[in-house]
Parts: sequence; C-alpha cells; structure tokens
Amino acid sequence: MKSTLKAQDAFYSTLKTDEDGDNYYPGYDFDLTEEIGIKSFDIPIGLMFRLGSPNKTAFTFDLGIIYSMLRTPSVAIEGNVNSMGKYPDYNITFEDEPDLGFTSNSNYSGTGEWSISSSLISAYTELGLSFPIGKKMYLNIGGRYIYGLTKFSSNGARHEFDPINFSTESFSYSISNIGANVGLFYKL
Repeated sequence: MKSTLKAQDAFYSTLKTDEDGDNYYPGYDFDLTEEIGIKSFDIPIGLMFRLGSPNKTAFTFDLGIIYSMLRTPSVAIEGNVNSMGKYPDYNITFEDEPDLGFTSNSNYSGTGEWSISSSLISAYTELGLSFPIGKKMYLNIGGRYIYGLTKFSSNGARHEFDPINFSTESFSYSISNIGANVGLFYKL
C-alpha cells in the first residue's frame, strides 16, 4: 500500500521546551511517500458454485468470509521534511534554524513498524469461468472482490509524520480490494 503524505505547518499539540527553557510546539512541512507492507495469514471459508455441465466451460461464483491474522506491518517513508517550532509566548515560528534544531532535509528516509489490531474479518466474492482440463479437474479464472467487515485500528503512530500525531481524532482503517484469481480445482 503506497500513499502520499503532505502537510504545511503541521504542529503537534504537545508543548516541548528548548535548551533555553522556552516552550514551543514542534511542527513540520513535509512531502513524503509512505509504503506500508501488511502481511497476514488468511483462513477463507466459503461456497463455490459451478453453473454448467461438468465437461464444458461454465461460470463460477464464490461467496464467503476470510479471517485474517495480521502481522506487524513494515513502514518505509521518504521525501522532503522541514522542521520548525512555534513559540506561543513570543508569537513567532522558526524555520531553518539549525542552532534551535529546526532544519531542512530534502532526502529524508526512515523505516519502522506499525502496531495495529491483530485480526480482521472480510467478505469476498468471485466471478469467473471454469475450464475442464481433466475428468475431475478444472482451471478457474476470474475476478475477486474483498470487503473488510471489521476495521483495524492503530495502536500508535506509524512514524513521527503520521497524521495521528497532528490530530485529536482516532483513526481506523478497513481493507477492500479488487483482483484477479486463477485456481486449479479437483472435484471430489
């Protein structure tokens, strides 16, 4: 899963104190590409229907649910980052002040892990064609749609530029996808 994160003047809501004892809100301007790799172990439970003669090409229709056990996703980000500090007592914002720790980084890159809920339940359906290739063997080709029935929630930020850091809202995500399916089936 690849996404683009862009923000101007995105400030944390928590005050920090600099080395001179002044309070400030840390903030960023960033334009980043984020790639999240989610791996899972899936257990599908469903029904498959083959509509037609056993010895001829026929339509197939599948319907079911998938229980997914999610692993900790990996996260990689890269792009441009400018850090800044907003000092509310002085009504001033500092950017590109290395002495204060506010710098520009045009080649930022980072990796990490994302803590999320451990399972997900999805519904799926498949439509396609079934071609006989033996007495009881079929080659099925078709399309698949998966829709997440449950959402998974974040147990924390993916990295310091995650939108969750700049918002008081809670975030939850669901999975849905469309894809192709090719399968070899043996009729018992």
